[in-house]
Amino acid sequence: MVAAVQNGQGRLTGIHRTFLKPEGDGKAFVTSSKKMAGVVWGGAIRLCPAAATLGIAEGIETALSVTLAAHLPVWVAGSLGNMAALDLPPVVKDLERIQFSHDHIRQRRSSFGIRPA
Repeated sequence: MVAAVQNGQGRLTGIHRTFLKPEGDGKAFVTSSKKMAGVVWGGAIRLCPAAATLGIAEGIETALSVTLAAHLPVWVAGSLGNMAALDLPPVVKDLERIQFSHDHIRQRRSSFGIRPA
């Protein structure tokens, strides 16, 4: 699976690759099933247009699930560290951090209002 990483201005700056099993039922059994190339720090995988309220998740699967279930536009940071470094367009006023808890096998949403730089 290959996804485009874009900066705050919407310019392609990198790619995020996830290696899947041939059957398509999970990640491939390789040393690193996820790899990024190019400039991805500060960028996001945009699954939808920017909106005043935008969700941000670490992974593509979590972001897609929340978008479909909650009808919330969600972008993908690609890593937890990158969530705080996102270069967001000015239209984004509130960010919803989406987390998936493997320990509790449930999704939690915690809201924090940040203003883009």
